[in-house]
Order: sequence, then C-alpha cells, then structure tokens
Amino acid sequence: ATDRSLASAFQVRVETQIIELHTGQKRLSNEFHFTFVARDASVKDTLRHLPMPPVRPTTYREGMLWLDGRRRMLEAVTIGKSEGSSLFSG
Repeated sequence: ATDRSLASAFQVRVETQIIELHTGQKRLSNEFHFTFVARDASVKDTLRHLPMPPVRPTTYREGMLWLDGRRRMLEAVTIGKSEGSSLFSG
C-alpha cells in the first residue's frame, strides 16, 4: 500500500444493540468493522485516491477507538496485499 492510498482509507465501526421492549434495557448484540477507500470516479479510466481529512480524537475513549480502527485498517491492507487485491494500489 502506498502512503497516498492509506491517506484515502477510512474505518467505520458499527455497533448493533438489542433493546428489551418491556424494560428499555439495551445490550450489545454485535460489532462490525468496515474499511473503505475514497476514490475519484470522475477521472476516466482511473480511480484516483481522494485524501480523507485527518481524525483528531478528543477523549481517551475516542483515542482507543481510533487506535483500534487504525490497527484493523492496517490488517485489511496486509490481507488485501497478500491476496492480490487492488483496493490499496496507487
């Protein structure tokens, strides 16, 4: 992966919860992590990477979530490269 392709990648974390209708109590059901790459589809015959604005966590919890997302994104890049994916190619 190139630095440019990493600058256009972002990680999305989605939490799903179950809500007990009678009590209103919530509990975590599952957690999903998605890695996306922003690309410019307007340039013909190429998908140029579009840099994403940097994320600046402001709390400890946000910082830990950011670090977890970064680690997962780097794992996705490693797996993608080993499988020959062009997702993060220049």
